[in-house]
Amino acid sequence: MVKKIIACFIAAGLFLICPAHAETFDELVVRLKAADQHYRDGSLGRAKEECLAILKINPRFYPAYNILGGIYGSLGDNKNSKECLEKSVQIKPEQPDIYKKLFYLASDAGETDSCIEYLKKSGTYDPKNSEIDFNIAHLYLTKKNDYENARKYYLESEKKNKNDAKTLFLIGATYLMQGDKNKAVDYVTKLRANNEAYLALALETFMKTGMLTQNDPLLKISSVLSMRDKH
Repeated sequence: MVKKIIACFIAAGLFLICPAHAETFDELVVRLKAADQHYRDGSLGRAKEECLAILKINPRFYPAYNILGGIYGSLGDNKNSKECLEKSVQIKPEQPDIYKKLFYLASDAGETDSCIEYLKKSGTYDPKNSEIDFNIAHLYLTKKNDYENARKYYLESEKKNKNDAKTLFLIGATYLMQGDKNKAVDYVTKLRANNEAYLALALETFMKTGMLTQNDPLLKISSVLSMRDKH
């Protein structure tokens, strides 16, 4: 962990390693390890003190902001938690896990647009993660009723995880919501090829009845997926 932090700082030019700075950097690393251990032990006050001491020495030592953000989050102070995590990714943007933490904070606050943006940023630095695309699609579908963008990200998720049954079902469902039965048929076929007979039958039923172009299509979709999980 310590070696990884040092390598990241050198690569990003956030701390110049030279004889004059080596002792200071060693102190920061020791303090960071202490802060992390205090945080894991539940000694939040001591962990906070170490983080603040680190940032007084070097305000761009971003791992301290991450721990500090976790401390504030544990204390229920989401405002300061968000500010610390935001400062961290401003210094070093390539932190997909920190964007996910910001997503959870935005989700707790009911900020859908921010949730989507944080997930998109996380996906930028974790491009092979199909779950990120799936979650973005879910937000577009359930929070914004934006079927086009929902399908766009479900399709991205499918590219990275071709056999995920829920993704295949939801792509087919979004086509049906907009009355495109021809493309939905392809996903009935894909579901059957993946031995997902229940979801294939449900999608086929929706196709025949037009139920997803009527009232409460999301409720119908949720009910099917819930029943599938019980099978």
